[in-house]
Amino acid sequence: MLIERDFETATLSQMLADTHSGAGGVGLILGPVASGKTALLEAFGRQAAGTGAVVLSASGARSETAVGLGVVSQLVHTPGVRADIADQVSAYVEDAEADATLLDSRFLHRLSSAVISWSAESPLVICVDDAHHADPASLQFLQHMARRIRPAHVLVLLAERADPGERRPVRHVDLMRRPHCRQLRLAPLSRNGVGVLLAGKLDEGKARALAAECFAVSGGNPLLATALVQDTRAAGTGQVVAGPAYRHAVLSCLHSSEPRALELARALAVLGDDEQSQISLAGGMVSFAPATTEPVRRALESAGVLDGHRFRHAEARVAVLDELDPGIRSALHGQAARLLFDQGARPTAIATHVVAGNLDEPWTEHLLSEASEAALLEDDVELARACIAMAGRCCTDDRDRAIAKASLADIEWRTTPAKAMRRLPELVHATRAGHLTGVRVVGIFEFLLWFGRVDEAVEIAHAFGDLVDSRDRRTRGELLTLGSWLASSVPGMRHLVEPMLATITGDPQSSQFGLAVNSQLKAIDALTSAVREGPSEAAVLDAEQVLEGTRMTDITLRHLVFAATVLIYAERLDKAATWSEHLMAQAAGRPAPTWQASLAELRAEVALRQGDLPLAARNAKVALTKMTPEAWGIGVGAPLATLLAALTEMGRFDEAAELLNQPVPDALGETRFGLHYLHARGHYYLATGRLPTALNDFLACGDQMARWELDQPSLVPWRSSAAEVYLKLGDREKARELAEEQAAKLGPDCGDRTRGITLRTLALVADPARRPELMQEAVDVLEKSGAKLELARTLAELSRACQASGDAVTARTADRDARVLAKECGAELLRKTFLDGGGEDTVVVSLRGAVAPADVKLLTDAEQRVGWLAARGHTNREIASRLYITVSTVEQHLTRVYRKLSVSRRRDLASEPQLRVPEQQERLPGMARPPVAVNHRAPAPPVRRPLRPVPPAR
Repeated sequence: MLIERDFETATLSQMLADTHSGAGGVGLILGPVASGKTALLEAFGRQAAGTGAVVLSASGARSETAVGLGVVSQLVHTPGVRADIADQVSAYVEDAEADATLLDSRFLHRLSSAVISWSAESPLVICVDDAHHADPASLQFLQHMARRIRPAHVLVLLAERADPGERRPVRHVDLMRRPHCRQLRLAPLSRNGVGVLLAGKLDEGKARALAAECFAVSGGNPLLATALVQDTRAAGTGQVVAGPAYRHAVLSCLHSSEPRALELARALAVLGDDEQSQISLAGGMVSFAPATTEPVRRALESAGVLDGHRFRHAEARVAVLDELDPGIRSALHGQAARLLFDQGARPTAIATHVVAGNLDEPWTEHLLSEASEAALLEDDVELARACIAMAGRCCTDDRDRAIAKASLADIEWRTTPAKAMRRLPELVHATRAGHLTGVRVVGIFEFLLWFGRVDEAVEIAHAFGDLVDSRDRRTRGELLTLGSWLASSVPGMRHLVEPMLATITGDPQSSQFGLAVNSQLKAIDALTSAVREGPSEAAVLDAEQVLEGTRMTDITLRHLVFAATVLIYAERLDKAATWSEHLMAQAAGRPAPTWQASLAELRAEVALRQGDLPLAARNAKVALTKMTPEAWGIGVGAPLATLLAALTEMGRFDEAAELLNQPVPDALGETRFGLHYLHARGHYYLATGRLPTALNDFLACGDQMARWELDQPSLVPWRSSAAEVYLKLGDREKARELAEEQAAKLGPDCGDRTRGITLRTLALVADPARRPELMQEAVDVLEKSGAKLELARTLAELSRACQASGDAVTARTADRDARVLAKECGAELLRKTFLDGGGEDTVVVSLRGAVAPADVKLLTDAEQRVGWLAARGHTNREIASRLYITVSTVEQHLTRVYRKLSVSRRRDLASEPQLRVPEQQERLPGMARPPVAVNHRAPAPPVRRPLRPVPPAR
């Protein structure tokens, strides 16, 4: 079926009719490659034969251009030609082949006369496909005959490839001067034409649905469109699929085009789609003159292979690359790299081709190092790794080779920490040999500590002065950051860095250390302050400034984690959750499992302190999956502690026990993470009834904190935990002593969570008569903290205290509220230990005083929702977030609720008489938590610097 060829078909039919009437003619059928010229010739040949004409057919071929009169030979040997005439013409052809000088005007005259004589009996139609590939002698014959067929019953049709803008051959000019010559130019199919083609092969509905996409991919090229139909039908997906048939069709088009088109397509395939100027660049790669490149590009576009300067479909590029000889491909990459380097292109763009072409020239080594850093900023970790690996192979100097290996370890730490670990021995050897110096020595030292290789770290620390330049500000800045990190996170090893710190000269806060270094110091100093002196507003402010003004990179990641950890220890849990989720979202999908592991652990700890046990467990498991426990090094205590604590509170003791069987580094006991691990393990022993063992862990935790001078309850409230054990052991005096000590250590900026835990412990050791009042005070504080598990635990204790004092109403209300919160938190341990029995299908919000139930109707719907959430322990900020209103609006609603119900505080909302609110109404319309928008200042531009190990520890 000929689609959108009505005009051409009608023109040829008229020319055939003229031939029958004795008016011969010549038709030139021109069009881009695979535009349907052959199909048109074949269809017309069948039509002509049906009218009684003798049809002679031949086809030119690039491989037969040197065969004299090869096309003429094909014509006379067409099936159906009279034998005597064929023998006569063959004799002429043989004479011409024997003596090329016979191809003169007399010879051409005799040959053309013999052929034209055939038309005396019936019209003669001569069809030559791919005439542009016909041998010169045959073309000379056809051109000679075309001048003599006007009065004969002869029609000559020549189908040739002609691309847009291509210069016309001289023979075309000669032929088109004659009135009996017609030119037919074939255009690609339109979108409708492609739809008609599809309709002939697919059902009508599917053809309509796929026509637009098929047209876009094929560019209207019938061969490509037909191939797409084949692939689509084979896939059976209901979508346009470019598969084997399409790739084969693309290659067929390219090999049928002029050789320059294939060369340019190969160059474009090697370049890819990154460079906007790639057409001229591709032309340069294959040594095309500028005036040549654009016409060849247009030819590829008209053939449906290109769309502008890009392949219409990625599979077209794949087809070209797969067919390309590796040696040619490598050479093209090398030529692309040289041209891009001369043009001053981006280092990563050049390096891509340097690596692919394995190009080793004097300028490549420096470029590869520069490109590796740039690739990391662009998250192209694989390119960064390939650049450094190749730079190392190109190095002839031991020092440069060692630097390349250190950089490779830095990159591998981001994606595959196990590989980075295996490089440590050779990096230590390079350091001993003096090949690694300055900031890289700091990185190697930190790696060694991270993996507990203390002896080697000590050796490097003592040799540090000989390995650095005391004037190197980057090294000094990194060393100060390392010292602060050890002070806050690995205090048991802080002394190891003293020989290194002694080499520092100059003021670390001065401008000579640079903006990036000062930002690092601000983050780590804020964490050190929070850990050693307790939380403060100044530390929180510094942390928020770092979070708002720092872009996430391999170098800055841990500073962002330091800053977020400050918010955790300052118990700004809402902010800590917001920032940890925001950082996780930035790292998600990026080739950085080490980042993702570190940030998942951060979110897990926030969730644990908020009381969301399932979320804490999930993120802790993610942290231990994204990075193996071995790769976590001494930092493994953080995710292990969080997961252990969450599983214990969830009552999943078997899983917790398996976690305790996992080996941990010996050096974990010298770290802040070890404190969290000891505390979590102590609570597991407490929950499973092993009281002396639990007490040993809590007291050991306290001894370490005191020895390291970071005994802050906001870090680990070990005293309240130990006091709980002493109470179970019957030693109330020791428990009271610990509770009072913890209370004395609470600073003015202590968070509500730690303050509430301390008040609860004080209530437990107080006289029974005062216990309800003190426990109520703890509840009031915890209601503002966002720590729901601690609030639930305190409500359970309040219920016990009130039950013992005879206040059954408050006891029942506190018990019910504790059940609701315990269920929200997933705290099965609390539910089983404190809250056995009682219903939990209905959430009860009660109102104190002699307020009749009818008075509740005085509240508006909005006031009821706010009051209900407040009675359940939600903070004003949480209520605002759930209801999409401001904190100020929440406060105004609560004020009106208090006034209308004659109550004075939140806890008064949890008393008789009762207002029952079905639990399913917790998710009222508009109460889903909206995405949190983070207001950022413009991040500081990244500072290029040598890469260094960046452990994900906090």
